[in-house]
Amino acid sequence: MICVNICVFAEIHAQKTWDGEAGDSLWQNPKNWFPDGVPFDAEHVLLDNSKRNGSYTIRINGPDSIVIQSLTIRPNNTNAIVLEISPSSNLPIALFTLSTEKNIILEKNATLINHSGASSGNIFSLNGKVYIKNGGRYVHKTLRGNSYLISKLEIDSASNKGIVEFDVPGNSGYTLSLSGRKFGTLQLSANESLKKSYRGRGSNSLSIQGDLIIGKNAALTSSQDKNIDSINAFRRMVFFTTQKILLSNTYVVRLNGDMKWEMLPLISNNPIPYSIETRTNLKTSTYTTGSIQQVALSSNRFQLSNYKKNGEMALSWKYDSNEQVHQYIVEYSSDGYLFHPVDSLKALPVISHTYHYVLKRHYANMAFFRVIAVHKNNTHRFSNILLLEHEKLNQSLYPNPCLHQLFLESAEEIQAPVWATAYDGRKIKLNYTKLGKTIKLDVSMLSTGMYSLQMVSKGVLRQIPFVKL
Repeated sequence: MICVNICVFAEIHAQKTWDGEAGDSLWQNPKNWFPDGVPFDAEHVLLDNSKRNGSYTIRINGPDSIVIQSLTIRPNNTNAIVLEISPSSNLPIALFTLSTEKNIILEKNATLINHSGASSGNIFSLNGKVYIKNGGRYVHKTLRGNSYLISKLEIDSASNKGIVEFDVPGNSGYTLSLSGRKFGTLQLSANESLKKSYRGRGSNSLSIQGDLIIGKNAALTSSQDKNIDSINAFRRMVFFTTQKILLSNTYVVRLNGDMKWEMLPLISNNPIPYSIETRTNLKTSTYTTGSIQQVALSSNRFQLSNYKKNGEMALSWKYDSNEQVHQYIVEYSSDGYLFHPVDSLKALPVISHTYHYVLKRHYANMAFFRVIAVHKNNTHRFSNILLLEHEKLNQSLYPNPCLHQLFLESAEEIQAPVWATAYDGRKIKLNYTKLGKTIKLDVSMLSTGMYSLQMVSKGVLRQIPFVKL
């Protein structure tokens, strides 16, 4: 009898991880990898904290292109890991990936910065998709085109808040690949001293599943009304005006249930934030930094106010189209833009009526309220947003917006810890030092966006909104 052993070899690829042993942050140094050796075309690359603790940055400087199977950046806990293709890299393609699966995966607190100094090329050559999970970020910081990489994005429920940020150098206009594209969150940034205009062209619809964030000195225009789809488009736009007084010029702009726009200040000297609706949808409007065109107040007056009744706080409202309403929904928010229903009232079948609602439970020291009028045809109308403070805060927070640090002045003792809460619910514990009655907070690890500073003093939860640039 003759026995024949037949061996079938499956294609198995090795994995390299970062240990940073050389201490120079360079991808091309073989001593920075575990096991030692620069990753090559048969290997997957995982940048995590298994061999290197804490946050760290890796730089790709050239001179040779990188060819690997795939790239995954997976920080642990609150650590941040940044991979940057630096300006000294001038190769038309700096990174080749060969796997047919997801080629680039950026998980929470992972950042890939394309800061290439190349004069031509797409910088990437990818055989699969780019997957930016919620909390991950890709930053396009080069003059090179963006169409190729944007076409590779894969968006689902786990990546609909993944950020693609454009921070293109210089003040010349820059064209974005928007026609027929799908994003999680799209952020447009500009150098603090230079204005930057981003433009989108094409006739196919743009879908943004998360938010559109337009930074200070940045602007977005589109030459085609159909370029942005008002049904599948983003639900909130954040933008910063360029005026000198910063405390009253940061706004949240969002679509309400009827696909109409409403605007309210994130930070305001006015104690009662307000909402503004546009009568046109996004397809027929152009929105740029510092101004919103075709803005008009709602044609039906819907005013919400408050008063005290037997020592309890109560809401009062009157809606001009009351006879068309089926019910009113009372909503609460701790930050002024993310609202939750707390109760509902059946509308009375009369032309005009003033409604009253006593707040039935204790809310945080600073609480926002609004009322939704649900019409009989199921359309929705929103009241103004009302801010109620049970006790006037004897605190001030500056500078706001901020870059790397915040100062909190408080006449009351603050109980540790102090948190920054992001708009998506993430809580980041902040390190701070006390200087008399002033608390110095380190916010350098925060990504750009809107936050609520949360702390406890005198047994009461305090919340102050701020913006990290």
